[in-house]
Amino acid sequence: MKNGPGDANALRFEDKAGEEQLWIHAQKDQLTEVENDEAKWVGRDREKTIDRDETNTIHRDRTETVDRNEKITIHGWRTEEVDGDETITIHSNRSERVDHDEKISIGDNRKETVGKNETVKIGLTRQHTIGIMSMLNVGLVRIMNVGVAYSQNIGMMMSTIVGMTQTTKVGQSQKTTVGKDYVLEVRGGAAEGGGSAAAAAGAGVDHIVAPSGGGSGDGGGGDAPSCIKIDASQIFMESKKIYLNAKDEILLTVGSSTIKLTPSQIEVLSPLDKLNC
Repeated sequence: MKNGPGDANALRFEDKAGEEQLWIHAQKDQLTEVENDEAKWVGRDREKTIDRDETNTIHRDRTETVDRNEKITIHGWRTEEVDGDETITIHSNRSERVDHDEKISIGDNRKETVGKNETVKIGLTRQHTIGIMSMLNVGLVRIMNVGVAYSQNIGMMMSTIVGMTQTTKVGQSQKTTVGKDYVLEVRGGAAEGGGSAAAAAGAGVDHIVAPSGGGSGDGGGGDAPSCIKIDASQIFMESKKIYLNAKDEILLTVGSSTIKLTPSQIEVLSPLDKLNC
């Protein structure tokens, strides 16, 4: 009887064949001290029940080996603190489930290596904040699919380099707004001499320039490249030949003067006409 008048420390031996037992009962506290080593061996199962708290203090190293499976169930919270390094090796698969939130804080650097494939699925929103620089290297192909909208905000400079071919396809409208200068250069098939497209483009003007496909050049260079210059006050076109081809009509208007070209006639309308023939 516990906590009764007959409470006492007890030690019981049972020597009946097949039911041998050694039973020790401490009515209150039990203290065990071993001055040197201690070894325990249990031939089958071991069960331990602690009604309140347990504290283990190990002043040096600890090694635990489980030949089969291990399961730990904690109904409250758990805190693990390692003052030095920690290494976890899993020879097969690993699955981790967090029912609510997870937060990871790394004081210095982080490196992640995935031997084959990685898939990340985010139900709602993902945000990246990088203090200085971000670099992405893709060995072969990168594909990005955006369901509705895609926006980029760059504070100062942006550079795009394509080694061979670039294609842009817009289903409906496209608008480009440039605050100051806009330069488009087309280089290819240029002459080797001083008349090359690269030499003409080096002047630094705001224009669209394409090589005319002239001769190979022998010091003086080939034909000069064709040029279209557009700025706030004028549109300038220069080439060895300029072709304007319209099926129905070409209309040139300056103020109140108009030249209208149709397949059947040329019509000139102006307050004053001067023709040198």
